Amino acid sequence: MSVQRALVFAVMLLLILTVVMVPCSALAGDVPTPPVPCARDPNCYNTDYLLGITRELTDSSDSRTLVAVLSPFTIALDVVLLPFEAFMGFLG
Repeated sequence: MSVQRALVFAVMLLLILTVVMVPCSALAGDVPTPPVPCARDPNCYNTDYLLGITRELTDSSDSRTLVAVLSPFTIALDVVLLPFEAFMGFLG
């Protein structure tokens, strides 16, 4: 019983240390901030979010078969998320 308790304690301690150390290590390095395209112009609307999932699939994939199989799913997901994508265009 005590061996099982010690293993559970060790696993919990490892998980806690992982959760604490990973964000600290990310803060220690130089993390570049992405450029904000509409930072200077407050009247700018960013259209990169509109149908972004489908666009990223077609731009990043080398396999045309993968694009053909996943396109109906990504188009449906983009249509469902379209109100949120349209709103995000105002934020930058």
